[in-house]
Amino acid sequence: MKGIDVVAPHILKLEEGEKAEEKKAGEITIADRLENSKVLAGIIVFVFLVTMIYWFGAKGFLAGLDLNSVNYIFIMIGFALYLNPVAYMRAITRAAGATAGIILQFPFYAGIMGLMKYSVVVAGGPNLATVLANSIAAYATAFTWPAICWLLSGFINIFIPSGGGQWAATGEILLRVSASLGVPPGKTIIAYAAGDMWTNLFTPFWAIPLLGITGTRARDIFGYCIAVMILSMIPFAVGLTFIPY
Repeated sequence: MKGIDVVAPHILKLEEGEKAEEKKAGEITIADRLENSKVLAGIIVFVFLVTMIYWFGAKGFLAGLDLNSVNYIFIMIGFALYLNPVAYMRAITRAAGATAGIILQFPFYAGIMGLMKYSVVVAGGPNLATVLANSIAAYATAFTWPAICWLLSGFINIFIPSGGGQWAATGEILLRVSASLGVPPGKTIIAYAAGDMWTNLFTPFWAIPLLGITGTRARDIFGYCIAVMILSMIPFAVGLTFIPY
């Protein structure tokens, strides 16, 4: 009963917030329309369904039934039942709490990795990851690569704020560039990790427990985080470029 007493108020607050958002019809933005779009959800379900038909048709039902396909089917069923991306996300958040982001986001990170690894620009040619790696290597040198890798990692971390998910999507590209320039893989990994941690100051998810304990708002610390992020550019760039590996 205690668990119910604790959870119920939070659910009620979420529902009240959703109703308040619905009342502000005049303030609806393009992003609001997209995240509530049944058309977008329908397209996602259609792509999921076609992909699964192709997968099981090529592999056979038993051979194609693995952990990845089971996760894929569950996500597809959820979208089909809700036909509303943001409502589906809120339902997962209510059910899974702190793990909701991992449950929903990481399959898409794996999808990005799959596109990088298996997509080809021309038939019989290199995969997309190789093409991107070669393009980056054309503008980098062994001397400048650690700093460039740090900046790339920091930029991508803003959109994929997960070290593991980001590495799954971009790790192959970074290591291919490193190998083509003759930079030790360990040095590239250090630069990648530095970039990932650097822009965590811009997306301070790490501070959520601290904010909850202290009763502080994110806006109260955001300015300080941005200032530290900007000031730290100098030691990061100098250290990754000039300190020997």
